Amino acid sequence: MDTSEQAIVGMTVQGRYRLDELLGKGGYGAVYRAKHLKMGNDVALKVLHASHSQSEEIVKRFELEAQRSCTLRHPNTIRVFDFGRADNGQLFLAMEFLAGAPLSAELKHGRKMAPSRVVYIISQVLRALAEAHAVGLVHRDLKPDNIFLTQIGNEEDFVKVLDFGIAKVVNSGGTGLTLTGAVIGTPKYMSPEQCYGRDVDHRSDLYAVGCIMYHMLAGRPPFLADEPMAYLLQHAHEAPPDVRELAGADHPIPTGLAELITKLLSKEPSARFESAEATLAALQTCLTGDVTWDYMPTVRGPGAVSPGATPAPTGTTFG
Repeated sequence: MDTSEQAIVGMTVQGRYRLDELLGKGGYGAVYRAKHLKMGNDVALKVLHASHSQSEEIVKRFELEAQRSCTLRHPNTIRVFDFGRADNGQLFLAMEFLAGAPLSAELKHGRKMAPSRVVYIISQVLRALAEAHAVGLVHRDLKPDNIFLTQIGNEEDFVKVLDFGIAKVVNSGGTGLTLTGAVIGTPKYMSPEQCYGRDVDHRSDLYAVGCIMYHMLAGRPPFLADEPMAYLLQHAHEAPPDVRELAGADHPIPTGLAELITKLLSKEPSARFESAEATLAALQTCLTGDVTWDYMPTVRGPGAVSPGATPAPTGTTFG
């Protein structure tokens, strides 16, 4: 499967899932549109690379993280309902199949988003994080690729947060590029403590939320670099430009929103908000009494599809 993900399309996994289409592949593995043979519905099946199933430590950690992910019930968290090992030994997760696109698709080409839309989307992300953090589950790799925008009923811009625990699983058995040792995360959105390879808690996810908000408003991440190590050094030691300066006069950002992002991007975890709930409470006040751009998600009639929306599985991007 590692060498030819396309070649196994048509294979049945554990007698329950038929792999019908390869939808994406990357550093973690591959994602397939699969058919649940008993239920008859489509699911997204994420199959991790074979190298991740060679270590008993990784397998045990995968099972633990998958069990915890299956307990998450918040509507803004992707629903994981099954996991295990395929007949060839590779680890897999079965998840709900969604139509839509990741937030990263919205941010292509330096696109800047309205502050009110940013608040609407990030509020949902924080609600998903609050549930996960309450059970001790830290994402560790929150980024635009893992924030999926879909349509639920008539509501657009409905958020599904993807890949809780996956980064911890696939990086637990090896080392990578950091300032000191092993790494879990994506350099553009990594917290300073991640950059140093230190233990992290839920406040590392809040730093990533700050990076993502910055990107959504400014049209680019807080830091730019050509090499991963340069990103790590900047996250660890430098302050980003004021997000209002990069957004420009034609895209005004409320002062309170800019200050909230600055707090989330504090180098010390103790200087950030204490929780996702506290961040959400502060976020809800950011658009009052200041400049706002009116935004409400488009509500469409039953059965309508968003312009340009294509069926896509959860987690079609990796790494």
